[in-house]
Amino acid sequence: MKRKIILPVQANKALVKLGENIKEARIKRRISTVLLAEKTGFSRVTLAKIEKGNPYVSIGAYAEIIFILGMTDKLYNLLDPSSDREGNILEKARYPKRIRYKKNEGQLF
Repeated sequence: MKRKIILPVQANKALVKLGENIKEARIKRRISTVLLAEKTGFSRVTLAKIEKGNPYVSIGAYAEIIFILGMTDKLYNLLDPSSDREGNILEKARYPKRIRYKKNEGQLF
């Protein structure tokens, strides 16, 4: 029996958008579903699920199609910590206001 995946609405919308973007990139490159199925080894049904943003398809399948489309750099930088504004703000908030050294600590000589 399959486990039901319940995604938050925003996550589901993001997967649907990813699927639409994959489909658009495939069409712009004039790659048919038959050719993409041959290159990946996936069935056309699986490709259709990916293009619809189905959460049951593995991330590896999405990654393979992104690679075939020549867009791996986008996947590589997907969650780059340097572009995480909220995380960087929270990290800076944890910095100490000032640094105090104990006696003889922090001396170079």
